[in-house]
Order: sequence, then C-alpha cells, then structure tokens
Amino acid sequence: MLKIRNMINWSIDREEDEKADEYLREFKEVLQQLNRPNIELVLQTFEIKKRMRDYNKEKNSKLREETEIIIMNWLTDASEKNISIMNAELQLCTLLLDEYIETGNNKLIQEIESRTSILLDKLKVEGREIPRIAILAYRLMVLWLRSRIQNDKKRSSEIEHLLSKTEEYAGVKGNKLLLKYLKDQREKYASIIEELEEIVEKYIESH
Repeated sequence: MLKIRNMINWSIDREEDEKADEYLREFKEVLQQLNRPNIELVLQTFEIKKRMRDYNKEKNSKLREETEIIIMNWLTDASEKNISIMNAELQLCTLLLDEYIETGNNKLIQEIESRTSILLDKLKVEGREIPRIAILAYRLMVLWLRSRIQNDKKRSSEIEHLLSKTEEYAGVKGNKLLLKYLKDQREKYASIIEELEEIVEKYIESH
C-alpha cells in the first residue's frame, strides 16, 4: 500500500495526472478490499495535493481561494472522523500566509498563529516527526510578522522562547534543521525569511 501511495505522489509531482488517477483507482480498490473507513477522505488528500501543486506553479488568487475552501471543508470532516490532519493544516498555512502577503489582512496571521499553536501542542502528544520543522517555521514566521509589522514586542520574546523549545519538538539538531528549512524557503518568502535566518543563526551560535 505504501508503494502505491508513493507512486501516486510521484506521478502528481511529475504532473502525470493520468498515471496518478490510474494509481488512485488501484489504491481505492485496495482500501475497499481492506474495509478501510473514510476512503473518500483519504483519496481527497491526493486531489488537494494536485491543487497545491497547480497553485504553487500558477500563483493564481482564485485557485488559492478555492483550495483554501476545499482544505477547510476537508479538515472539518477529517476532524469529526479522527483522521490525521497535520499535512492539510500545513497546506492551509501556506495558502493563508500567501494570502496575507498579498492582502495584508492581519486576521490571517492570527489564524496561522492559532493553527500552529494547536499543531505544536499535538506534536508533544503524538511525537510526529515529518511535519514538525515546517510547523515550527510557520510559527516562527507569524511571530516575526507580529513583532515587526504589528509592533508587538511580546512576540519578540516568544521567538526566543520558541527557539529554546525547538529541540524538544524536533530533536537535538532542531534549530539547525529549522535554519535549513528557512534557507530552502528563501526564494518564496524572501521578505520574511532573511531576518529570521539571522535570528536563528545568532541563537545557534550563542547556545
């Protein structure tokens, strides 16, 4: 089953949607044979992945808005059925941050901050490894936006506190992995990340 998942993801990444759809049909049959619950919700995660791919390629505001709605609806259904929502939350944070950069709507920053707070609390309980650096990065970005753009000094101290907790969330190399993630995202979020890189580098040097 993991092999089929990988083939679907690989085909979507390569924009080979016909192949992806073929693997999706095969995957659905496997799930049905295993009597897995919530099959349609599981399959929808791949459709969301396609939409995110297209959005990241086109940066189309209409596509972003439509994808936000689809993910929010999916999150509502998935939460009710106790399905893991980590990756969908991260995808939504990406869309909300892009919308904030475009519109300057501060409510979007509040929403990202709320969602990342909940995700970090879940990490403590679940010990999930894959998304934790991305969650920390989004959390760091919204704290920085609050502290600098909105002149919220409380958030400046929270940045230092977050960095002191990074190893707890992401292991002994947490801040180095966080710094690498930020550098990888530099082109996309240059206006936000340049100063954050310096903050994290200084923290690593001083500890």
